[in-house]
Parts: sequence; structure tokens; C-alpha cells
Amino acid sequence: MRLTEHTFRALAQPMIVGPASEFDRDFVTYFGCSPHSVAKAWNCNNFIGAKPKHLLWTLVWMNVYGTCLVTVDTTDVAIPEPPLKPGQERPRNNAGKQLPFNLKWYSKKVGGAALRYETAICIQTGDIVSINGPFPAGRWNDPKIFHNDLLARLGPEEMVEADGVYKGMPFDVRTPHDHINEADKKAKSHARARHEIILHRIKEWNCIGHRFKHSLEMHGMAFRAVVAMVQLMIEEGEIAFKVDY
Repeated sequence: MRLTEHTFRALAQPMIVGPASEFDRDFVTYFGCSPHSVAKAWNCNNFIGAKPKHLLWTLVWMNVYGTCLVTVDTTDVAIPEPPLKPGQERPRNNAGKQLPFNLKWYSKKVGGAALRYETAICIQTGDIVSINGPFPAGRWNDPKIFHNDLLARLGPEEMVEADGVYKGMPFDVRTPHDHINEADKKAKSHARARHEIILHRIKEWNCIGHRFKHSLEMHGMAFRAVVAMVQLMIEEGEIAFKVDY
């Protein structure tokens, strides 16, 4: 079955995030060649049992050939400190004095009690592809949350891009200092910056950005509802931040 470049343009549209005026340039960034060349490659070969989308997937793999598919980071969301259970006391410092906060919930980022969530964002599309949480911020650091779920779901030899907090996992995480040249360093920085922007957009919703007033059982539902709305905004091009990785 012979196909035209218009077929591959239509198939590629859901994969490419960005303004329509830059579609041709973005197509080459994703697939390594123009729609015309992709159509010619399809028509010159006998792809038994294959569909046109399979050719696009193969071209992405050949062109990108990256070990990292996602960036990973956490965000802390302020909450009122949960009350101690009957008979419990606040932890004490080395001098024996009770601390003014519960270490289980304490987050240095917010200066008080917080819940911590992990998010993973696709480097190529900018989509939010994974959420894990909530966790008590004082007991669950970033690497511990990463080992809790996402690490086990990575593909063979797949790694993630993350900040320096994840150091010590050279076969699982690429940190800011793990780069091969200046271009690679810049691409990694852009990917992490986009992740921070998306987390900022999540916190612009007051139920997440302000101290949560309802039960902790509702917090995970509220966070995921906000993430769903932010993801829809990404799909509609309202949060456009392209990364050439």
C-alpha cells in the first residue's frame, strides 16, 4: 500500500507538541527526516505486518537513541501538621528539648509539614507520565520514593534525568554533572527547567499551592485532579516548552 507524506503528517500530529507553524521543523527533530522522506522509505520497502505508525516509532528510536525518556523530580505541598496520636511525644534534639515540629512531616522546602509527590515527565513530548505519592516529606526523600515504584517500571538499560539529589545511582539516573559535552549539558538543563515550570503550574492551583485545609485522604485526589488539568493544558499547547534532547 503506497502512502503519501500527508498520511505521516497526520500520524505525527498527536506526537508533536508545539505551534503548527513549526510543525515541519519539529517533525525533523522527532523523526530525523521530512514527511516526504518517510513516505518514500515506506513506499520503497515491503513492511510485512507493519503499520505506518511502526515506522514512525522506529525513526524516533533511531533518531533520538536516548537512554533517558523522562525527567523525574519531587514537589512538596504544605499541609497543617497532623496531630500526635495519644501518648506520643514530639521528638527531642541532642540537648533533650522537644522539637517544635514533627520530623515525620517536616519539609525544609516549605518550612513545615508537607506531603511529597514524585512526577515524571516525558522528555520528547512534555507529557506528565507518572505520579507517585503522597508521602510524609520527613520520612521519604527523593531517592527512596524513586525506588518505591518508578525504578522498577523502567525498561532495560533505561535511565532518568534528575537533579543532584539522586547521586549515587549511576546506572539508573543521569544527574546534572553526568554530561558528555556542552550541548548535552544544555539539553539536560532545558529538560529539568521544563519540569520545574510544569511543577510551578501545578502549584498555581490554590488547593495545591496553599496550605491544604481538608483531610489528608483527600489530598492525593486533589493533586491528581490538578495534574490531569495541567496535562490537558499541555496537550492543548498552553504550556509549550520544547526540548531538543
